[in-house]
This record gives sequence, C-alpha cells and structure tokens, in this order.
Amino acid sequence: MDAVELIAIVTGLLGPEPAPVFDVLRNGGPNAAYPVTVEPCEAETLGLEIEGQTVICGTVEVPENHDAPNAGRLAIEFAILRAQSEAPFADPVAYLHGGPGEGTLGSLPRVAGMFAEHRRTRDIVTFDQRSAGLTARNLRCVDSLSQNAGLVGALPEPDSTGPDEAIVSLTASCVAEIEDRGVDLSLYNTVMNARDVRAVVQGLGYDDYNIYGISYGTRLALEVMRTNPEGVRSVTLDSVAPTTVRLYDELLGPHQGMLDAIVRQCADDPGCAEAYPDFGEQISQVVTDLRANPIPGGRGTVEVTADLYMPLLQGRNLAGLFGDVTEYLPRITAELSERKATALDRYVALAEEERISPMRRIFRARVDLEPDEQALAIAAFQAADLMEAAEELATTALTQLERDLRAEPNIAAEFSAGLEAAYDGIPDDGARTAMLGSLLALQDGPQTRERLLQLITDHVLPATQPRLSNLVNAMTEEELSEAYARIIERDEVLAGAFLTYFHQMTYACQEDIPWNSREGVAAFHETIRYPFLLEPTNLRAIETIYAACDAFDQHLPRPDFHEPVTSDLPVMVLSGLADTQTSWRWGPKSAETLPNAQTFVFPGAGHGVFQFSDCARDMTVAFIHAPHRPVPGRCIAGLEPDFFLPNEPLR
Repeated sequence: MDAVELIAIVTGLLGPEPAPVFDVLRNGGPNAAYPVTVEPCEAETLGLEIEGQTVICGTVEVPENHDAPNAGRLAIEFAILRAQSEAPFADPVAYLHGGPGEGTLGSLPRVAGMFAEHRRTRDIVTFDQRSAGLTARNLRCVDSLSQNAGLVGALPEPDSTGPDEAIVSLTASCVAEIEDRGVDLSLYNTVMNARDVRAVVQGLGYDDYNIYGISYGTRLALEVMRTNPEGVRSVTLDSVAPTTVRLYDELLGPHQGMLDAIVRQCADDPGCAEAYPDFGEQISQVVTDLRANPIPGGRGTVEVTADLYMPLLQGRNLAGLFGDVTEYLPRITAELSERKATALDRYVALAEEERISPMRRIFRARVDLEPDEQALAIAAFQAADLMEAAEELATTALTQLERDLRAEPNIAAEFSAGLEAAYDGIPDDGARTAMLGSLLALQDGPQTRERLLQLITDHVLPATQPRLSNLVNAMTEEELSEAYARIIERDEVLAGAFLTYFHQMTYACQEDIPWNSREGVAAFHETIRYPFLLEPTNLRAIETIYAACDAFDQHLPRPDFHEPVTSDLPVMVLSGLADTQTSWRWGPKSAETLPNAQTFVFPGAGHGVFQFSDCARDMTVAFIHAPHRPVPGRCIAGLEPDFFLPNEPLR
C-alpha cells in the first residue's frame, strides 16, 4: 500500500460515492428469475474495503427446490469484491468455500487477502451456500439450543470412544424442530447447491465465470461440472474432496497420507534416508513415549509432551502455522526417540526469532556472507521492517476508522456491550448457562421491550440491572430492532461451533453416510500404520458423526452421485502433501476422468494449497488467465524440504 492508495482509501471512507458499476444490483439485479437485494455487509470489519465502492453485499433469491421454482424461495447471502483494474475481465472468480457449513461473509478481509492476485484483473464473487454462514439462518433451531443451553460446548469424557452425547442429542433435537417448521431438509444437499451456483452468478449479472473451490468447495465444483456447467470457463480444485471416496469411512486417511508423505520425502532424500532410516517407526514411538513420560522442561524451555510434538506434524495443514518445520522433523523425531530435545528447542527459538525479525530468513539461506554484505543485508532488512511497521500502523488506523464510521454509536450498541459484559461477569456456571438459554430464545418471537427487561430481571446481577433497564427504556423502535439484531449475532457466536457442525452434518448425513458404514470404518482402521491415530479422541469424533446422523433421513440426492465426474472443461487440480483434511492422493484420483486436467502436488502445502506459496498462487492466476494452456510447474521443485542432518547447524 503506497501513499496514493492510502489517500484514496481514506477519501473513500470519509466520503464514499457509490460505484456506478453496482447500480444494476442496487436496482434489483439484471435477472428477474434471481432478484438481488443489496444489504450492508455483515463482517465485523471490511479491512481496507469501502462498502459500495470496492465491495458490495446482499442476497440473491433462488428457488429452495430448483425442480419447483415457483414454490419456496431461499435468500443466498453474497459479496462481490470488485476487481482492482479499470478494465477487468468480464468473467469473475467464484469462490466456493469449504465445510460445508462454514461460510465466508463474516471474514471478507481474509477472502480478499486470499485472492489478492486474482482480484487485480477479475471480480471475486463469494457467497454463503445453503446451510452455511449467514444463509443458514433459515435452519435455526432456537428452541433446541435455548432449552439445552447446558449442552452447548459441553465436553465429553476425555478417554471415551463412544459418541459425544451432547452433540448427538442437540442434533436430533434440531432436526426435529426444523422439520416441525415444515422445512424439507432433503433439499439441502450438493445437487441443489450446485444449481444455486449458476443462479447466483446469473443473478449478479455474469455470463461466464471461473470456479475456485477449496475442500468441500471442490466437491461442489465437481457437481457443477457434472450437472450445470453452463457458463463455466475454468475450474480450480484445491484440496479435493471427491464424491468417489468414502470420506467418513476414511476420515483418518488424510492424516495417514500426510505421515506417509513426509516419511517418503525423507526416504527419497539420500542424506535424510541415511541419517534417519527409522523415521516412520520413530514417529509412533515418540508419540507413545511422550504420552507415558513427557520430557521435563528446563533451561528456559517448555515440557515436551505428545500434545506439543503432534501439532508439529499435523499443524503443517494450516498456512502460516508452523512454517518450515518439515525440514526439522526427522531430526527432531530422532532426538526425541533418545529423549533429547535439542533440535526441538532450537526450532522453537528460531521460529520466535524469525517472527520478531525477518532478517533471519536471509541468514538461514546464506551463511557465507562477507561482513560488508551482512551490513548491507541488515540495513535493507531494517528499512523493510520500518516500511512494514508503517504499513501496519496505517492499516490499523484505517481499520479503526472504518469501524468507527460503521458503528455509529447509539443506545443499542451501548446496551449490547453492557449485556455482553453482564453475561461474562456472571460467576456461576449454572446461572451463566441459564442466561445463555434465555439469550438464545430471543432469536424467535416478538422483538419487544418487555422481553429485554425480563431478561435483565431474570439473569443480570442486581448492581448492573438499573443501567441496562434504563437503556432499554430509552431506545427508539429502530434501536430496539438493532439491539435484537446484535443479540442474535452474539448468539450465533456463542453457539457457532455446534451450528457449524450441524450444518455440515446436514450434508454429510444425507449424502455421504448412506454410502459409508461403521463396518467400513472398522475395515479402514485395520490399514492404519500409525497406532496413535486410533486414540480415543479420533474414534469418538467418528462415532459421534454416525450416531448424530441417525437423526436424519439418509438418502443419496441422486443415484449416481458418487460416480466419477467426467468433463472436458479445463481444470487445475492442487494437492498438498501436508494436508490432513483432504488427502493429497484424492486430487490425482479425481483427475483420472477429467481429460483436460492439469494436476500438481505441492510438497510443503497443507489444506488450501494456494495459501502456502507464491508458486501456487502464481500458477493458479496463470491458469485462470489461459486455462487451455499448460501451466509450468517448475517452481514446485524449489519447495522441496532441505532436511537438517545430525550435527548440522540449525539455522
């Protein structure tokens, strides 16, 4: 961000003029079959975006059942991040998020960051799919949550391999409540979701578009390719979750695949293979030993436990979490098998040092610099630090300015903050649970002043009651509505973990579990080569899914739903060897029936491959620009780990 961009953003925030390019959407959209309603963006902050200029939000109305378009309607919440070019390409990138059930509209700055390079020349379209994020509000189960508030966030027994009864009970209650309201849950599936994709794109005025799917978004993209490919120009499948894999039988498959991959990476490296011939066996040995007997902390270092070691292996799944730990892992593992923690302690120290100062990067790459070269490098990095600090300060100031301008402080905002503080300040767990139940109940029913006053009387500590009651009595009708809106938004945060799980199960239980089985799980577990993957926590999570799914009518959305997808569309398939959510083996498998697919496996990437390297990002941009041309993958070779050998200096 340079000075010109900074001035433009401040000017836009202080005196925003609606961008004419969005006028059609403000007037209901270009397609009467899928009308558009523009609404304020609901993200807590839009970062450096200017609502109405660089981003616009709202809903596209689509049929709840595309086979009966004149029946019920569903409002799909969307956002468009406008291209930064004055002459953008007409075909946007439509981002299909994962989950299902997660949504993206609550974190638009993150989406903008992910697609920053693509956005230079194309609009980015994102939307919360049916049964996800903001769009999922029609699948609320207010009574179930409010009457069982004590189960929200309840923890299961730590050593139990049985199902989490709290989740199972809440799931069954929510299914019954939603169906009693007349909602047909069978319409919330990938087949209908795929038809929503085309409807949303058309409703927003685009003829052709490019799909970028991550995780479940790849499954959705494959269904679009199979049943509704009109207008699709290119498809990027990043971290593939294909319908041809029995995902819930093989839920531990990606974890095993990640471990197999790093063991193979070491075996394929002559130095690593010679130094650490027992790396694969040592991984399980170290976990078992540390479970029984952690290595004591000391010398300014922490205690080494299995819960410290395992995230180093599995945390590589998430971008930015453990950086380049891969090249340390064989040595760390070998030392821990001898109850030494030298390499682990050094990695932790270097990671903290690199977090504080990026100068570490050049000295790790070049240890042979002359003194004058070191001085120049240090001066350059110090200048970069100052520039980074200045940009961070400007970003912080702009974000706070945007929050202040959006907030427009009023009595509703003051009441919401006070109510939240009152809830957090209740010392008794039982009393806090009771208040949570009453808060959740406010999502439904009349939005009256009396209900808020009763909430205060029933649950708020006496010392705080007068102030909150006075605020309620002083509210205008508009502020009263806003107060309820803020409470509902807060409720979704408090119950968010369960609701995300429930919305994911809405898909999984209806279209996957009928094709999976407990017998299939048991058979797959016989193939597990790393015993610690079969620990109680993992077994309980799997059994909870099967038990919770008993509440749903289980049926496939279409008889051939789990057959391979065949399509002539140009496709890029990306997989990461460190992915523990979707196996790196699944991407190439999906490409077998896609004759125009280009398949790439990235050695240092986890879930959401293009977030891990400039190499992956640049390749996806090149593909979308020219999807029928081969994309050079030369840069992938530079991502291979350079493993640290015994007695080698740890830089």
